[in-house]
Amino acid sequence: MKEIKVVELFGGIGSIRKAMINLKINFKVLDYVEKDANAVKSYNALYNENYIPKDIRCYSLPDEKIDILMHGSPCQDISIAGKMEGAFPGSGTRSSLLWETVRIVSECKRKPQIIIWENVQNVLSKNFEFIFYDYLDELSNLGYTSSWKVLSPIDFGIPQTRPRLFCVSARGKTKFNFSNLKNLPMKNLDDFLEENPGKQFIISETTIRRLKKYHRLRIIDKYAYTITTKQDCNYIGYIRVKDDCYRSLSTIEVCRLMGFSDDDFKVLSNLHKTKQNQISTILHRQFGNAIVVNILEAIIYECKRSILT
Repeated sequence: MKEIKVVELFGGIGSIRKAMINLKINFKVLDYVEKDANAVKSYNALYNENYIPKDIRCYSLPDEKIDILMHGSPCQDISIAGKMEGAFPGSGTRSSLLWETVRIVSECKRKPQIIIWENVQNVLSKNFEFIFYDYLDELSNLGYTSSWKVLSPIDFGIPQTRPRLFCVSARGKTKFNFSNLKNLPMKNLDDFLEENPGKQFIISETTIRRLKKYHRLRIIDKYAYTITTKQDCNYIGYIRVKDDCYRSLSTIEVCRLMGFSDDDFKVLSNLHKTKQNQISTILHRQFGNAIVVNILEAIIYECKRSILT
Protein backbone atom coordinates (compact mmCIF):
# COMPACT_ATOMS: atom_id res chain seq x y z
CA MET A 1 0.00 0.00 0.00
CA LYS A 2 1.32 3.43 -0.96
CA GLU A 3 2.49 5.54 1.96
CA ILE A 4 0.75 8.92 2.06
CA LYS A 5 3.11 11.67 3.17
CA VAL A 6 1.56 14.57 5.05
CA VAL A 7 2.53 17.99 6.38
CA GLU A 8 0.29 19.64 8.97
CA LEU A 9 0.30 23.45 9.18
CA PHE A 10 -1.62 25.12 12.01
CA GLY A 11 -1.73 21.52 13.21
CA GLY A 12 -3.47 21.94 16.56
CA ILE A 13 -4.13 18.53 18.11
CA GLY A 14 -3.84 16.74 14.79
CA SER A 15 -7.32 16.19 13.37
CA ILE A 16 -6.01 14.97 10.01
CA ARG A 17 -3.61 12.57 11.70
CA LYS A 18 -6.46 11.21 13.82
CA ALA A 19 -8.54 10.77 10.65
CA MET A 20 -5.78 8.76 8.98
CA ILE A 21 -5.35 6.59 12.06
CA ASN A 22 -9.10 5.88 12.06
CA LEU A 23 -8.99 5.01 8.36
CA LYS A 24 -6.13 2.58 9.03
CA ILE A 25 -4.20 3.80 6.01
CA ASN A 26 -0.44 3.82 5.51
CA PHE A 27 0.81 7.36 6.14
CA LYS A 28 3.74 9.35 7.44
CA VAL A 29 3.70 12.85 8.91
CA LEU A 30 6.75 14.61 7.50
CA ASP A 31 6.29 17.72 9.62
CA TYR A 32 3.91 19.49 11.96
CA VAL A 33 3.74 23.24 12.56
CA GLU A 34 1.90 24.80 15.48
CA LYS A 35 2.72 27.87 17.56
CA ASP A 36 0.57 27.19 20.63
CA ALA A 37 2.74 25.39 23.19
CA ASN A 38 -0.16 23.60 24.90
CA ALA A 39 -1.48 22.31 21.58
CA VAL A 40 1.98 21.02 20.70
CA LYS A 41 2.17 19.24 24.06
CA SER A 42 -1.21 17.64 23.37
CA TYR A 43 -0.20 16.56 19.87
CA ASN A 44 2.99 14.99 21.17
CA ALA A 45 1.11 13.13 23.89
CA LEU A 46 -1.55 11.81 21.51
CA TYR A 47 0.86 10.61 18.82
CA ASN A 48 4.09 9.94 20.72
CA GLU A 49 5.99 12.73 18.97
CA ASN A 50 8.51 15.31 20.14
CA TYR A 51 7.70 18.49 18.21
CA ILE A 52 8.37 21.98 19.52
CA PRO A 53 6.28 25.12 18.84
CA LYS A 54 7.08 26.75 15.49
CA ASP A 55 6.20 30.08 13.92
CA ILE A 56 4.80 29.51 10.45
CA ARG A 57 6.21 32.84 9.32
CA CYS A 58 9.70 31.31 9.54
CA TYR A 59 8.80 27.95 8.04
CA SER A 60 9.72 26.18 4.80
CA LEU A 61 8.54 22.80 3.57
CA PRO A 62 10.92 19.83 3.63
CA ASP A 63 12.45 18.98 0.27
CA GLU A 64 10.51 15.74 -0.04
CA LYS A 65 7.54 14.43 -1.96
CA ILE A 66 4.43 15.62 -0.13
CA ASP A 67 1.07 14.07 -0.90
CA ILE A 68 -1.13 16.20 1.34
CA LEU A 69 -0.54 19.63 2.87
CA MET A 70 -3.23 20.33 5.46
CA HIS A 71 -3.79 23.81 6.82
CA GLY A 72 -6.61 25.10 8.98
CA SER A 73 -5.46 28.70 9.26
CA PRO A 74 -6.87 30.78 12.16
CA CYS A 75 -10.48 31.84 11.65
CA GLN A 76 -10.92 34.34 14.51
CA ASP A 77 -10.72 37.43 12.32
CA ILE A 78 -13.20 36.06 9.76
CA SER A 79 -15.67 34.27 12.02
CA ILE A 80 -18.92 36.00 13.00
CA ALA A 81 -18.06 34.90 16.55
CA GLY A 82 -14.90 37.04 16.38
CA LYS A 83 -14.06 40.66 15.66
CA MET A 84 -14.07 40.13 11.86
CA GLU A 85 -10.89 42.17 11.33
CA GLY A 86 -10.23 40.29 8.13
CA ALA A 87 -7.31 38.45 6.58
CA PHE A 88 -5.68 41.07 4.37
CA PRO A 89 -2.13 40.10 3.37
CA GLY A 90 0.32 41.85 5.67
CA SER A 91 -2.43 43.09 8.01
CA GLY A 92 -0.98 41.27 11.00
CA THR A 93 -4.26 39.60 11.94
CA ARG A 94 -4.17 35.94 12.91
CA SER A 95 -6.35 35.03 9.93
CA SER A 96 -3.91 36.72 7.53
CA LEU A 97 -1.52 33.85 8.30
CA LEU A 98 -3.43 32.09 5.54
CA TRP A 99 -1.04 33.78 3.10
CA GLU A 100 1.92 32.15 4.79
CA THR A 101 0.69 28.85 3.36
CA VAL A 102 0.67 30.38 -0.11
CA ARG A 103 4.20 31.69 0.46
CA ILE A 104 5.41 28.33 1.70
CA VAL A 105 4.00 26.50 -1.32
CA SER A 106 5.32 29.09 -3.77
CA GLU A 107 8.84 28.83 -2.35
CA CYS A 108 9.16 25.05 -2.31
CA LYS A 109 10.65 23.14 -5.23
CA ARG A 110 8.52 20.03 -4.83
CA LYS A 111 4.92 21.19 -4.64
CA PRO A 112 2.46 19.15 -2.56
CA GLN A 113 0.09 17.07 -4.66
CA ILE A 114 -2.95 18.11 -2.63
CA ILE A 115 -3.62 21.13 -0.41
CA ILE A 116 -6.58 20.99 1.98
CA TRP A 117 -7.81 24.18 3.63
CA GLU A 118 -10.52 24.43 6.27
CA ASN A 119 -12.07 27.63 7.58
CA VAL A 120 -15.37 29.19 8.66
CA GLN A 121 -18.05 29.56 5.99
CA ASN A 122 -18.10 33.30 6.61
CA VAL A 123 -15.06 33.52 4.33
CA LEU A 124 -17.64 33.21 1.52
CA SER A 125 -19.61 36.24 2.74
CA LYS A 126 -19.60 39.51 0.82
CA ASN A 127 -17.17 40.95 3.38
CA PHE A 128 -14.51 38.31 2.84
CA GLU A 129 -15.20 36.41 -0.37
CA PHE A 130 -12.49 38.34 -2.22
CA ILE A 131 -9.96 36.82 0.21
CA PHE A 132 -11.16 33.36 -0.70
CA TYR A 133 -11.04 33.98 -4.45
CA ASP A 134 -7.63 35.61 -4.17
CA TYR A 135 -6.47 32.45 -2.41
CA LEU A 136 -7.85 30.32 -5.26
CA ASP A 137 -6.16 32.56 -7.84
CA GLU A 138 -2.83 32.26 -6.07
CA LEU A 139 -3.06 28.48 -6.03
CA SER A 140 -4.16 28.44 -9.65
CA ASN A 141 -1.04 30.41 -10.56
CA LEU A 142 0.97 27.73 -8.75
CA GLY A 143 -0.61 25.01 -10.86
CA TYR A 144 -3.53 23.85 -8.71
CA THR A 145 -7.16 23.12 -9.55
CA SER A 146 -9.44 23.84 -6.61
CA SER A 147 -12.91 22.79 -5.57
CA TRP A 148 -14.74 23.62 -2.37
CA LYS A 149 -17.90 23.01 -0.39
CA VAL A 150 -19.39 23.95 2.98
CA LEU A 151 -19.72 20.74 5.00
CA SER A 152 -21.41 20.05 8.34
CA PRO A 153 -20.69 17.22 10.80
CA ILE A 154 -24.39 16.36 10.76
CA ASP A 155 -23.88 14.72 7.37
CA PHE A 156 -20.96 12.66 8.67
CA GLY A 157 -22.50 11.03 11.73
CA ILE A 158 -21.83 13.77 14.31
CA PRO A 159 -24.80 15.61 15.92
CA GLN A 160 -23.30 19.09 15.62
CA THR A 161 -24.10 21.86 13.14
CA ARG A 162 -20.62 23.20 12.51
CA PRO A 163 -20.64 24.41 8.90
CA ARG A 164 -17.11 24.82 7.61
CA LEU A 165 -15.64 25.59 4.23
CA PHE A 166 -13.38 22.85 2.91
CA CYS A 167 -11.24 23.56 -0.13
CA VAL A 168 -9.26 20.79 -1.85
CA SER A 169 -6.66 21.91 -4.39
CA ALA A 170 -4.90 19.31 -6.54
CA ARG A 171 -1.85 19.76 -8.74
CA GLY A 172 -2.68 19.82 -12.44
CA LYS A 173 -6.17 19.60 -13.87
CA THR A 174 -7.57 16.91 -11.57
CA LYS A 175 -10.55 18.24 -9.67
CA PHE A 176 -11.71 16.86 -6.34
CA ASN A 177 -15.36 15.81 -6.46
CA PHE A 178 -17.18 16.56 -3.21
CA SER A 179 -20.28 14.72 -4.43
CA ASN A 180 -18.35 11.47 -4.00
CA LEU A 181 -17.98 11.93 -0.25
CA LYS A 182 -19.61 9.20 1.78
CA ASN A 183 -22.26 10.66 4.06
CA LEU A 184 -23.28 8.94 7.29
CA PRO A 185 -26.56 9.11 9.21
CA MET A 186 -26.41 11.38 12.22
CA LYS A 187 -26.00 9.50 15.48
CA ASN A 188 -28.19 10.09 18.51
CA LEU A 189 -26.96 13.02 20.60
CA ASP A 190 -27.48 10.99 23.77
CA ASP A 191 -24.62 8.73 22.67
CA PHE A 192 -22.27 11.70 23.10
CA LEU A 193 -23.58 13.02 26.42
CA GLU A 194 -22.63 12.20 29.99
CA GLU A 195 -25.31 11.13 32.45
CA ASN A 196 -24.12 13.35 35.30
CA PRO A 197 -21.48 15.84 34.16
CA GLY A 198 -21.45 17.78 37.43
CA LYS A 199 -22.74 21.05 38.84
CA GLN A 200 -19.77 22.95 37.40
CA PHE A 201 -21.49 23.02 34.02
CA ILE A 202 -24.80 24.49 35.25
CA ILE A 203 -25.46 27.97 33.81
CA SER A 204 -26.49 30.66 36.28
CA GLU A 205 -30.14 31.67 36.49
CA THR A 206 -29.12 35.28 35.81
CA THR A 207 -27.55 34.31 32.47
CA ILE A 208 -30.56 32.22 31.47
CA ARG A 209 -33.01 35.01 32.33
CA ARG A 210 -30.98 37.50 30.30
CA LEU A 211 -30.84 35.19 27.28
CA LYS A 212 -34.55 34.47 27.48
CA LYS A 213 -35.36 38.17 27.77
CA TYR A 214 -33.69 38.87 24.45
CA HIS A 215 -34.87 35.58 22.86
CA ARG A 216 -31.29 34.41 22.46
CA LEU A 217 -31.34 31.18 24.46
CA ARG A 218 -30.15 28.35 22.22
CA ILE A 219 -31.33 24.98 23.44
CA ILE A 220 -29.53 21.83 22.37
CA ASP A 221 -32.07 19.19 21.42
CA LYS A 222 -31.16 16.71 18.66
CA TYR A 223 -27.80 18.28 17.91
CA ALA A 224 -25.32 20.79 19.30
CA TYR A 225 -24.56 24.04 17.55
CA THR A 226 -21.11 25.11 16.43
CA ILE A 227 -18.57 24.29 19.12
CA THR A 228 -16.29 27.24 19.83
CA THR A 229 -13.21 27.69 21.99
CA LYS A 230 -15.29 28.88 24.97
CA GLN A 231 -16.97 26.41 27.30
CA ASP A 232 -19.84 28.60 28.51
CA CYS A 233 -20.89 29.98 25.13
CA ASN A 234 -24.54 30.31 24.10
CA TYR A 235 -23.37 30.08 20.47
CA ILE A 236 -22.92 26.34 21.09
CA GLY A 237 -26.23 26.06 22.92
CA TYR A 238 -27.24 24.74 26.32
CA ILE A 239 -28.82 21.48 27.42
CA ARG A 240 -32.03 21.66 29.46
CA VAL A 241 -31.52 19.66 32.66
CA LYS A 242 -34.97 20.47 34.01
CA ASP A 243 -37.33 23.45 33.98
CA ASP A 244 -35.31 26.68 34.09
CA CYS A 245 -32.09 24.75 34.65
CA TYR A 246 -29.56 24.50 31.82
CA ARG A 247 -25.99 23.35 31.47
CA SER A 248 -23.18 23.74 28.99
CA LEU A 249 -21.50 20.84 27.25
CA SER A 250 -18.78 19.20 29.31
CA THR A 251 -15.26 18.98 27.92
CA ILE A 252 -15.47 15.25 27.22
CA GLU A 253 -18.74 15.82 25.35
CA VAL A 254 -17.03 18.44 23.22
CA CYS A 255 -14.20 15.98 22.61
CA ARG A 256 -16.67 13.37 21.32
CA LEU A 257 -18.55 15.88 19.17
CA MET A 258 -15.30 16.81 17.42
CA GLY A 259 -14.66 13.18 16.50
CA PHE A 260 -12.04 12.40 19.14
CA SER A 261 -12.31 9.43 21.46
CA ASP A 262 -12.62 8.99 25.20
CA ASP A 263 -9.10 7.54 25.14
CA ASP A 264 -7.89 10.77 23.54
CA PHE A 265 -9.61 12.73 26.29
CA LYS A 266 -8.00 10.56 28.95
CA VAL A 267 -4.54 11.21 27.51
CA LEU A 268 -5.09 14.96 27.30
CA SER A 269 -6.82 15.31 30.66
CA ASN A 270 -3.93 13.47 32.34
CA LEU A 271 -1.44 15.66 30.47
CA HIS A 272 -3.12 18.91 31.49
CA LYS A 273 -4.12 17.57 34.94
CA THR A 274 -7.86 17.87 34.30
CA LYS A 275 -10.47 15.67 35.97
CA GLN A 276 -13.40 14.47 33.87
CA ASN A 277 -15.97 16.71 35.59
CA GLN A 278 -13.65 19.69 35.80
CA ILE A 279 -13.95 22.65 33.45
CA SER A 280 -10.80 22.82 31.33
CA THR A 281 -10.31 26.01 29.34
CA ILE A 282 -7.16 24.54 27.77
CA LEU A 283 -8.84 21.40 26.45
CA HIS A 284 -12.03 23.17 25.43
CA ARG A 285 -10.00 25.66 23.42
CA GLN A 286 -8.03 22.88 21.76
CA PHE A 287 -11.12 20.90 20.77
CA GLY A 288 -12.87 24.10 19.66
CA ASN A 289 -9.92 24.90 17.39
CA ALA A 290 -9.84 21.39 15.93
CA ILE A 291 -11.43 20.13 12.72
CA VAL A 292 -14.17 17.51 12.99
CA VAL A 293 -12.32 14.26 12.39
CA ASN A 294 -15.20 12.49 10.64
CA ILE A 295 -15.30 15.05 7.82
CA LEU A 296 -11.58 14.72 7.26
CA GLU A 297 -11.94 10.95 7.13
CA ALA A 298 -14.37 11.28 4.23
CA ILE A 299 -12.14 13.79 2.40
CA ILE A 300 -8.94 11.79 2.89
CA TYR A 301 -10.65 8.59 1.77
CA GLU A 302 -11.79 10.26 -1.46
CA CYS A 303 -8.38 11.88 -2.03
CA LYS A 304 -6.76 8.47 -1.71
CA ARG A 305 -9.32 6.83 -3.99
CA SER A 306 -9.45 9.39 -6.79
CA ILE A 307 -6.19 11.40 -6.71
CA LEU A 308 -3.48 9.63 -4.75
CA THR A 309 -3.60 6.48 -6.85
